[in-house]
Amino acid sequence: MAFLDKSLLQSKANGMSFEAHPILKNGDVAENVKMIYLSGCVVATLKDEGGIADNARNEVLKIGHALQMSSPMVNDCIANVAGLTTTEDKMSLLDEIIATLTDDVWRCHFMIEFEGLLGLNGAPNADGYELLDFLGRGLFKKEDWRCAVLEFEIPFISANTARRYFVAADTSRDRWSIHAAGFLCSKGAGVLQDASRAATYFKQSAELGVVCDQYILGLSYAQGNGLPKDMLMAAHWFKTAAENGQIEAQYYWGLCNYNGDGVVQDLATAVRWFSLAANKGLVEAQCMLADCYRDGEGVSVALGDAAKWYRQGAEQGASYAQLQLGLMYARGNGVCQDFNEAYKWIKKAAEQGMPDAQFYMGVFYNEGSLGQIDKQSAIKYFKMAAAQGHSGAMYNLGITYLDGEGVPADEQIALDWLMKAAKLGQEEARNVVEEIKGAQRSQSFCHFDGSGRLVTRN
Repeated sequence: MAFLDKSLLQSKANGMSFEAHPILKNGDVAENVKMIYLSGCVVATLKDEGGIADNARNEVLKIGHALQMSSPMVNDCIANVAGLTTTEDKMSLLDEIIATLTDDVWRCHFMIEFEGLLGLNGAPNADGYELLDFLGRGLFKKEDWRCAVLEFEIPFISANTARRYFVAADTSRDRWSIHAAGFLCSKGAGVLQDASRAATYFKQSAELGVVCDQYILGLSYAQGNGLPKDMLMAAHWFKTAAENGQIEAQYYWGLCNYNGDGVVQDLATAVRWFSLAANKGLVEAQCMLADCYRDGEGVSVALGDAAKWYRQGAEQGASYAQLQLGLMYARGNGVCQDFNEAYKWIKKAAEQGMPDAQFYMGVFYNEGSLGQIDKQSAIKYFKMAAAQGHSGAMYNLGITYLDGEGVPADEQIALDWLMKAAKLGQEEARNVVEEIKGAQRSQSFCHFDGSGRLVTRN
């Protein structure tokens, strides 16, 4: 038997069920282990017709605990479950299981099949829920592992499957079934999308301690999505989820304090929460923390720290952080001035379509910051930024056409760009437009006489 391939994953989408395979048939450990864990055969062989036998529950709890704790006890668990006798077989299977279950795709598939074997959808069972939750936390190393599984499961959800989730949510107080029902309503998976119904479920699961739903409920209140917009309630749930370690909630709770939304503005508290989320790798928090260090909001100005956090965001691909880091290099703020580094980071942001970055790329080429003026490249980037409504780029294009630098001088094209910039509030553009129109009015009262001399009409 070959290793499990993508065609078997596709069979899930086609509504096919996986058949139970004999555990380690013919002792072929290496080639059977992924199928065993995907289909839940380990559990199936230990499951009585009337429910989960005590020995089955104990053995799987031991496996979940061993995986969670990385304990050598997993060898004995596997030996008991699979009937292996040799050390070589036990270690081979252990290696395969660990390799398989470190991949989120396999972990999600396993938990989906595991839940099906426990018969939990539509048949509430307290012991089964405890077992499922224990193993899920062991495999995913986090309390809200269910969120990851459901996100993965969306393409495979049918109306019948969704219905079973709703039955479980409505007849039990299992928080993860309630979470699942809310999630399916919010995504329209197996049921009509309904933000209001989703919020009702999320409120229940949030109150039962599902941290990811505490965050989702905060967003629902903040955005008025399925619930009336209420920043006091949004702040409450963001804070609750943040204190429970939810990273995005820590950022949003920081924003509430930064903007004074639902709470009294407190910049120092905002910085503290931005820092918590930034240290866990959240790009948005890294950018906000960098801004605070740059501008001295809630913390003393520290350009070196600002550059550090912009760099972390930039390296994760955030165009705003790439631009800001580039500008710090261009100006020598918090880092040694280096136009090559400035160009590198600003170009990355420009390539992501950021108009401010495209404008600054135009400035680089227009001013020859890298040692050589390139008017054609400057015009190219100014046009890219102008097409997205950047008034500074419009102004520079107007001046370029007015002076005929890199393009034939054309007062009408120049005037068009300058008027667009002026309408967007560009004061310098407005002044130049007035000068051009003033000159045009003066010239309308002048003419050349027959000898070619310019004379003024009376």
